[in-house]
Amino acid sequence: MKGKNIKNYFNFDIDHEKSGAMLSENALWLLEQRYFVQRFDAEINAVRKEQNFSEFVRRVARTVASAEVNYSDDIEWIKTLEKNGYAMVMGFPNFMANRIFNSRLGWKTVLEIPTLKLSLNDIDPPGGEELKEGFFEGMTFSGDADLCNVEMSPEYINWRFKNNREKNYKVLSIDSSNWIIYQPYNNEINLTKLSATDISNAKRLIEAVASAGKACGYESLTAWSRINSGVHDLMEKTGFRVASPIRTFGIRCFDASVFETVSDPRKWSLQMGDCNIY
Repeated sequence: MKGKNIKNYFNFDIDHEKSGAMLSENALWLLEQRYFVQRFDAEINAVRKEQNFSEFVRRVARTVASAEVNYSDDIEWIKTLEKNGYAMVMGFPNFMANRIFNSRLGWKTVLEIPTLKLSLNDIDPPGGEELKEGFFEGMTFSGDADLCNVEMSPEYINWRFKNNREKNYKVLSIDSSNWIIYQPYNNEINLTKLSATDISNAKRLIEAVASAGKACGYESLTAWSRINSGVHDLMEKTGFRVASPIRTFGIRCFDASVFETVSDPRKWSLQMGDCNIY
């Protein structure tokens, strides 16, 4: 697929103007209000807003065709994993890649994960408790043993977080099993990975980051948390609320014996640090 001209994906015999005429006045009004975008028009050498349904369709079609080409390497990579005996591959594709993966690879969307956000301007987190700072040897992850988790071995923690040269991760810890990895980003702090043996320790760790973040002028904390879990209940009581963005999580399972488990959204416990974006 790589190297093919995007025009090969279009059927130029379709009468887009006729298709637009089939839309109701309300539908056309909604398109104009919410979906027509500003774009460069080479004929007038200036930027203008899309004017009709035909222009809107052409832009969307170009975007889809471009995604088909751009994600061809990812598709081949997933096929290679299957050939090499892997049981499954998981990921967090954007909305365009997710559509292509579902239609062409047998990919299954398992979860849509909302962001939880806590405004630090609206709370007064308790301060005073000084926790240990920095990564250390022997960090072990305490997660939900009966759920699917991304394995957090000390080697993985070092590779994914400590030695990551692209992002500046920080750690506060109580002991080797109770710690929180977080990442300042613009005016907020992402709670990337929380390891806690009980809710009281989870509360201490989250409050410690909130206190330090507010003291440094950050406006909010963001996190992911499995609904109906103790940590999710804690976050709701603390003041976290559902916000954007919403991330899509999916799998391509090659081993039928594990499909029922890994395709069940109730079986997963995911945090921001499981996604390479954070």
